[in-house]
This record gives sequence, C-alpha cells and structure tokens, in this order.
Amino acid sequence: MKEINLSTIIDALSMGGRGFTTYFNTDTYEVRTIIEMEKLDYGIYSEKEDIPEWIEDTIKFLDEIFYNENWIVIDVNPYQGYRILEKFCYKMEDDDLSETLSVIIRGKGAFSRFRYFAEKHDILNDWYGFEHNEYKKTAILWCEENDVYFYED
Repeated sequence: MKEINLSTIIDALSMGGRGFTTYFNTDTYEVRTIIEMEKLDYGIYSEKEDIPEWIEDTIKFLDEIFYNENWIVIDVNPYQGYRILEKFCYKMEDDDLSETLSVIIRGKGAFSRFRYFAEKHDILNDWYGFEHNEYKKTAILWCEENDVYFYED
C-alpha cells in the first residue's frame, strides 16, 4: 500500500492562495506544484507545433495533469490562513490579549502586525504550533476524503 508523508500535504495546504496549485497523483502518490504563470504559458504554447525548449517539460506535465484523471488538486482555501489566525486570536485564554489580537488582525497587513505583536508578547511559538495543528487537521481530512493513505514522521 502506498502512503504519503502527511507533512507533504500540510505544506501544500499552507501555500494556499499564493499563486500555486498543487496536484496529487492518486496512482503514484506524486505531488507537483505548478505556479499560475505556468498555466498561462500552457495556454499560449500548448497548441503550437514549435514549442520553445524552456517550456517543453511544463507543457508535457500539464498535458498529463489536465488529461489524466489520476491527478487531483489539493484543494486550498485561500482564506484558510486568515481563518486560522482568527481562530487563534479568539482562543487565547487571556481575554485582553484575545481582544487586542482581534483588533490587530483587521485589514490589510494583518499578518505582519500580528507577527510583530506576537514576537513582543512571546506567543509566536504558540502561534506556529496552533497553525501547524490546524493545517494538520485539514490535511488529515483531505486524505480521508480522497482515500489517500498517509504516515507521520
């Protein structure tokens, strides 16, 4: 029975919303990440007879992904990172800290403000642990929904 390291799925999920799409092959358990620009290049060059050498491998791979049902997308919610951040802020045991954090994460620049505040208040490691556990839960659920066997280090 094939298995994938759960951390590979966690990594794919945590990159969500950043111009990447990660594909998983249900037969080989191979994982490949494609940047959105490669998809645009595919649209330009895939129908041409004389494909530039620099894009040949990408065209072949995307042909395989688009026309082979064994490749599935590792679904990523682009807002998941922010939702996890909100959840962390509201789960703080210190009500004042929780309230302050909920204000800090509003609007543009939320993550950088949060990071600065978390470093100052020595909760950054707590955040990283919480974030990892939330992505781990999502990865396990994704594996279960897609009948993917996994192992953990």
